[in-house]
Parts: sequence; structure tokens; C-alpha cells
Amino acid sequence: MHKGKFTAEERKRISESLKRAYREGRAHSPALRADVKEKIRASKQGKPRSEDTKRKIAETLRARIDAGKIEAPKISSEMRERARASLKGKHRSEETKQKIAAGLKQRWAEGNYASRVRHGLSAKLPTPSEERLLEEFTELGFKNQAPLQSNRTDSCGRPVYLYYDFLHPIARLIIEIDGPDHAYRGKVGERDLEKNAVAHQHGYTVMRFTNDAAVNDTANVVAEVKRKLA
Repeated sequence: MHKGKFTAEERKRISESLKRAYREGRAHSPALRADVKEKIRASKQGKPRSEDTKRKIAETLRARIDAGKIEAPKISSEMRERARASLKGKHRSEETKQKIAAGLKQRWAEGNYASRVRHGLSAKLPTPSEERLLEEFTELGFKNQAPLQSNRTDSCGRPVYLYYDFLHPIARLIIEIDGPDHAYRGKVGERDLEKNAVAHQHGYTVMRFTNDAAVNDTANVVAEVKRKLA
């Protein structure tokens, strides 16, 4: 049917009615043909998204991940390699460097970090949540950011060491403080599994607490660890 037979207001009502039917499951959205998809992609090329649009997309994805509707995307080694290759020879502006530094400092302060080394921070530097527990746990005999040798080697053949938030060498007990990133799957989850496996190989038991508990419920965290040591 030719769209000229409908007024703009009528077309709008039809479109809204169809969208409502798709959402309610009373109709199935028609699959786009390959050529139509290609035209849509071509029309979007060269049109950068605004910062507001990017923020809204990120918030929507994060909400859907939190609700369990979708899984957090896992970046393949091939995609990482392509990203590295695309950045070779490109220098960041001072403004970009400042934005990156400010963002990392904010994530660090919130305990929202995936890798201390990747963020340019010392692997032995305690996070704010660890600092809340540092004095109490040091008195109990724990060592902060203590290493254990893993089964892996680096590109030069040297053994790779994994650092643990708090390690008690006598009681063979490890305490890990997990930031928000640990709630999602991906590289962080893989590293946690590796750290657990290596700790067990060395004869250690691992206890995990959230960053929020370490900051806002410090007394109960310390009490639970003391019960484990008793």
C-alpha cells in the first residue's frame, strides 16, 4: 500500500500501534533484509554519537547486565589485538590524558578497578577499602598485597606472580576485597578463578568480601575473619 494514502498523523498512529504490539508479544517484528541492514549501517557511518547518547547507551547496557537480561560482553584476544594495532603511533592529547587520569582516580576511589597494573598503579598499593582494614589485619598477622607464584610465565619465560589483598602465611588464609567490577563476567571473573585456584594449590583458604562491606561494615568483616582464625 502506498504511504501517500495515509496522512502523517495516521502513519504515526500505525507505527506506535505496531511497536506496542511488538512489545506485548501480539506481533513479531519483521526481520530486516540484509540489503536493508547494510543501508542502515551505511547511513550511520561517519556520524559520531554525542556524549549524552553514549552515556544513555552505557547506562542502558549496564542496567540490562545488572538485571541478568544480557551477559557482560567478553572481548576476544583478536579484538584486543586489533584495538592495540589501531592505536599504534597515535598520541593522546593532553586533554584526553587528563580525562583518563581523572576517570581512573575516580574508579580507584570507588574500588571499581579491574587491574592495578593496567591502570598504571602499583600492584602493592592498597585501595581505599583495603586501607580501612589494613591496621586491623596487620595486627592479626596478615600481609597486604602478598604474592603467590602462579603456573603461568610471561613472554620472557619468567614466572607470573598473583597479588592477594591480605594473606596470612601461618593460618594459610587469604582475604580478597572485591570491587564492583567483580560482579560481572569477563576478564575480572577469569582472574578471580585463577587466583582462587593458585591459592588452593598453595594450601590457602580464600574469603571474599565486597568493597561496600569493607568500607561500610568494617567491624563485621573483621569479626568474621577473627572467627575464621580462632
